[in-house]
Amino acid sequence: MTVLHRDPQPTDLKGLMSEHHNCIDCGYNTYPGAPPRALAEFLLERDGKIPMTLTADAEVYMVCDKVWKAAGMEAVCVWAVWRSALVAS
Repeated sequence: MTVLHRDPQPTDLKGLMSEHHNCIDCGYNTYPGAPPRALAEFLLERDGKIPMTLTADAEVYMVCDKVWKAAGMEAVCVWAVWRSALVAS
């Protein structure tokens, strides 16, 4: 089968990137060098890349699924995750 035309699908970063980078607990911008998800999707569609800058103000970290589930939140600072995980245990 030959595909002559393919409708481009809109870029969807949901589940890969949080809606914004502000902690929903205290409001701290955990990643000031990165755009929010809607803007990142637009930039990826338009430019093919998302500009991001890692600065000393950024809180970029990875935690296991168990900790995220215990926190029950999408975009939080490391202190909010830690506090929520302690309360849940």
